[in-house]
Amino acid sequence: MAEEKKTRDRNPFSATNNTTTTITETLVERGSRRKEPGESCLVLLMGPDIGKRFPLGEGKHLVGRDSEALISLREASVSRHHAEVVVDDSQVVVRDMGSTNGTYVNDGLVTSSTVSDGDIVKFGRVIFKFLCGSNIENAYHQEIYRLTTTDPMTQLFNRRYLMETLVREISRARRYHHELSFAMVDLDHFKHVNDTYGHLAGDHVLKMVGRSLQRSLRRPDILARYGGEEFGVIFPETGLEAVIEVSERLRESVAKRAYTFDGFPIPITISMGVAALSPDDSADGIDLIQRADERLMAAKSGGRNKVVGS
Repeated sequence: MAEEKKTRDRNPFSATNNTTTTITETLVERGSRRKEPGESCLVLLMGPDIGKRFPLGEGKHLVGRDSEALISLREASVSRHHAEVVVDDSQVVVRDMGSTNGTYVNDGLVTSSTVSDGDIVKFGRVIFKFLCGSNIENAYHQEIYRLTTTDPMTQLFNRRYLMETLVREISRARRYHHELSFAMVDLDHFKHVNDTYGHLAGDHVLKMVGRSLQRSLRRPDILARYGGEEFGVIFPETGLEAVIEVSERLRESVAKRAYTFDGFPIPITISMGVAALSPDDSADGIDLIQRADERLMAAKSGGRNKVVGS
């Protein structure tokens, strides 16, 4: 099918659609100027200007595609006059201005809402984090560091963190003669979700599936968004038979959950390919990932909503 004929980039550090852009020193330098206590700002969590900070002084601040807006966002899901952020001595309020794709605070659709330090604010598909307080500079730099390891859409670890952790886990497994396994997870018919319900619904489903997976994993397991609609899971000290059992539980947890967006039910299933570390696998994890990925493709070609481990 058309959705299966995609280029599978297995360079662990390449940029892919909907993945976190690498933070550069330039972005960190943007936050080098000291701020006075009590100030607030919005920090962009995804896109080409990831990490950019928008200071919020007292008054009203327009958000939208309009070039005159304080927060000017050239993104199709953002309306020309999308929302405004109102700052006064006592609070910060986000108000939607009749936008087409809505304004969200912590995943909730709002017309008007106060925001607090650490809240996630989304205008259409563009995601920000609101920071305020007397130590905003330190909070900003902590957020920049967090962005190097976290996917902004799902709030899971990102691909770079996954690959770096896999290298360490392979080294540890070989040093102490432990087992190690890896799983590739892919949402079935995800293109159909985007085409039928829209990309905002697709973003929501990705986030909810990530949460379903996280809740069903054990504490030592490492879940990350690999790219697009794919997730990767590292299973330390776990052999293939045990991982297949855990993976079946993950698959069932997603299939049984009722996913909805704007009141519309969206049926979701996942396919998984799992593989265990072998003595001949490369130290960078690429061989292990490739084997899991081949089994994922076998699960999808075999009817989807399956786990394939051999």
